[in-house]
Amino acid sequence: MNYQHQRARRITSLGAHVIILAVALLSCASSFKIFRESFADYPELQDLLGVFALLALEGFFLWNLYGFRRSFSTGVERGLSLLGITFALAVMLCNLATHSMQTRGLNLADWQQDWVGYGAVVTLVAILVVTLLISLADPVARKVRLELEYHGRRHEALLDARKAALRSDEFVAAAAEMASAEAAELVAQIGSGSEPRQIGFVTSETEDEPERRAGFMASAVSVEKPPSVTRHKAPVRRGKKPPAPDGYHWRAKGAGFELRRDVYENGVRRQPYIAHLSAGELAEMRRNYRSRGAFEMAITEWVRSHDK
Repeated sequence: MNYQHQRARRITSLGAHVIILAVALLSCASSFKIFRESFADYPELQDLLGVFALLALEGFFLWNLYGFRRSFSTGVERGLSLLGITFALAVMLCNLATHSMQTRGLNLADWQQDWVGYGAVVTLVAILVVTLLISLADPVARKVRLELEYHGRRHEALLDARKAALRSDEFVAAAAEMASAEAAELVAQIGSGSEPRQIGFVTSETEDEPERRAGFMASAVSVEKPPSVTRHKAPVRRGKKPPAPDGYHWRAKGAGFELRRDVYENGVRRQPYIAHLSAGELAEMRRNYRSRGAFEMAITEWVRSHDK
């Protein structure tokens, strides 16, 4: 009995598809004649534009029908799809009736005359609006927009916190303490009489500098040097630095990275070693967490577990 019921259901579904396809094909000629009149100001492209409008209507109808049965999952998508199917069927039937009356020479109603002049424009605008709404209601696209909103608000909160920290009394006191330490170091250097370090290259030469340099070059040429052997080291390949949480930074070490913390004591910054993240472990985290937000959360959890 179950097999017979399934077979009957398949035959019923096939019959429904045949009926829908027949109605759609019959409406093609009528829809083309109606839509063609809307582009009378382009006589060279009138037929081509009418075909485009016809393809938009038929494709919109079939797309909504397929999506309602197989693809659309949310209530918003299914509701908009049902609305699009109803609108497409109404346009097809209206075009059939109007074209039939025109062919037999019957008088058209006022709304039918308006439909002949503006039917294609109204249909295309409605198709565009419904298609856009269904695309925006896609749950995958909504999830991506929600993740972007989360990251945007998170960065805004961090910026607000840092701006508040710049205006805080603790930051002003720390800046003043650092300035005092720098001033004390400069005073001590001046008091000791030491000259400041010279930055850059020395361009001036003393009077005996050319003779001394010539003698050095002559002695260097006279000494026989053993043949040099060039050793080529295999380049160390490392990936891009992972994102660093606030108060931490990464330093390249071998094929991986060292995690270090930024610590300020009496105006002096220290960078103590925390842990080492190998290249294999970093590559595995990138494979397991494809999105940027998930990867940053995984890095933050790794830092929290190693900084104890």
